[in-house]
Amino acid sequence: MGPQSSGKSTLLNKLFQTDFRMMDARDGRTQTTEGIWIAKGTGIEPFTIAIDVEGSDSGERGQDGTTFEKQSALFALAIADIVIINMWCHDIGREHAANRPLLKAVFEAMIHLFRSRKTTLLFVIRDQTKTPFERLEVSLREDIEKIWAEIPKPDAYNGTPLGDFFKVARLRFLLP
Repeated sequence: MGPQSSGKSTLLNKLFQTDFRMMDARDGRTQTTEGIWIAKGTGIEPFTIAIDVEGSDSGERGQDGTTFEKQSALFALAIADIVIINMWCHDIGREHAANRPLLKAVFEAMIHLFRSRKTTLLFVIRDQTKTPFERLEVSLREDIEKIWAEIPKPDAYNGTPLGDFFKVARLRFLLP
């Protein structure tokens, strides 16, 4: 998951040796992945499937895109062991650019639909900034915990920590 033109397909191709179509920046910053694409990771054991999901906040989808964003995020959550959230470092702390509304929807669905599974959320923080990486990580964790605290939970799960439903991991990733 992540914003349109943030390098999700490129990241998946590098990690899983897949061949998802990638944006050519010389042609402009437009939608490359439409819908949901699936590929088998090459040379990876055990058998691994990578899913490339259309970017969020797409100008092509406009306001109607939020429904598709939520549906594709829930699909990924339902079938994936690891959900990668690709984000630029300068989007940490922002509302829509950091996918806060989408994460809120994902957290709410997890509580109601997938109680018996623990999914790993892997946050890939892209690019460099003058802000030290450790500070970005603290801000991101605080944002995630705040989203978790704000969502309505069934009485049985009030006070339940985020870690009971998700494992949160991070990776610093720099692309040329």
